[in-house]
Amino acid sequence: MEHVCELTGICKQYRSRKTVHEVLHDVSMTLDAGEVFGFIGPNGAGKTTLLRIMCGLAHPTKGKVTILGTDLTVRNAQLPTGIGVLVEYPSFIPELTGRRNLQLLASIRGVIGLPEVDATMELMGLDPANKTPAGRYSLGMRQRLGLAQAIMEKPRLLLLDEPTNGLDPQGVAELRSNIRHLADQGVAIFLASHLLNEVEQVCDRVAIVKQGHVLRQMSKNDPVPYHGFDLQVSGAKDWSLVQQWAAQHQATLSQKDGVQGGMVGTAVPVPAALRDLVQAGASIESITPDRDTLETTFLQAIQEEKK
Repeated sequence: MEHVCELTGICKQYRSRKTVHEVLHDVSMTLDAGEVFGFIGPNGAGKTTLLRIMCGLAHPTKGKVTILGTDLTVRNAQLPTGIGVLVEYPSFIPELTGRRNLQLLASIRGVIGLPEVDATMELMGLDPANKTPAGRYSLGMRQRLGLAQAIMEKPRLLLLDEPTNGLDPQGVAELRSNIRHLADQGVAIFLASHLLNEVEQVCDRVAIVKQGHVLRQMSKNDPVPYHGFDLQVSGAKDWSLVQQWAAQHQATLSQKDGVQGGMVGTAVPVPAALRDLVQAGASIESITPDRDTLETTFLQAIQEEKK
């Protein structure tokens, strides 16, 4: 199966008379239809540079970029149609309304008309009848307009650079829903961000990057390390039963101050531990598995890279 996007050994360097600054080093990845790929890292990690290379706005120093079957690294390569792009802090003609801005952009290629523009604006929570010039939009409204521009022509590949910038919690939730909806329709989505929680909730695969180096790639289907569970019981008698169970199973306990509960370090799965404790007579208020999150994996990867 042909990948929607394939990057092989991408390097990007900027040279001056005395120094060579490496922004990306040997980045390789693939992206398939219906997949959401998260590219996460701190500011200055090379996320925006890679996105610019993928949409033809920059060329790699080394490596190969194949987008929708087109090798963008060959001489005079033409960017294929079917790509939607949202760069960080999108710009529009400030004197025109949001609707008029999108209408002008749509007229360049003639793929869609005004009805599709209006429908996309409404999907992104914008009123097509709003006469406010785009230059007076809030940061969140400009971001919504940028997202509308990126998806209005129904792209096969969607490139998003920090798409949650300026969005309120409702906007973030709506964006997450829209991304998953587009993926379900077969759109391949590349999402560059530094917000680990949002990436974790929406992405199928993730690459962790720092200073242009990919430290780790992972999939949501990868086994997640299990460390035990966080437990809350009703009273001191119940916690005593937990202590007895822990001693029998060589589990470690870390009780929280002022409450009857804490972290139980064990390899025993939650269903088995819960069954044992209930049978022993313990009243359980809550029990939550302790597994590695994307945040803990990210921080671990960063720490390992420092060694």
